[in-house]
Amino acid sequence: ATPGLDPWLVASTPNIQLTCILFNKVHVALENQGSDTVDWKVTQHGGGTLSESPNHGNLGPNDVVDVVITVTRSKGNQSGELDFIPSNPQAGPPAVVTYNILGCSGG
Repeated sequence: ATPGLDPWLVASTPNIQLTCILFNKVHVALENQGSDTVDWKVTQHGGGTLSESPNHGNLGPNDVVDVVITVTRSKGNQSGELDFIPSNPQAGPPAVVTYNILGCSGG
């Protein structure tokens, strides 16, 4: 086993693809596999403009929330990652979802 904490927050889909259509949506289930309630928030790193709903919250042990990720703006094909960051230091590293926004035209 590798040293460090097992992540509590686990995303159902580690990679998502969105088409470059305004308001194109993808659902990701975020689960707390830890032993305690955890507060979380999402941050985006990379291109394009996405909205996440909800973009923060708290999850009890074994609870799952459906996060809707929506393209709100993109110029050209973009990629990046969404980090679902737990506030509890015991909860380990963030759940990471990489994304690609494809099929865009123009710059």
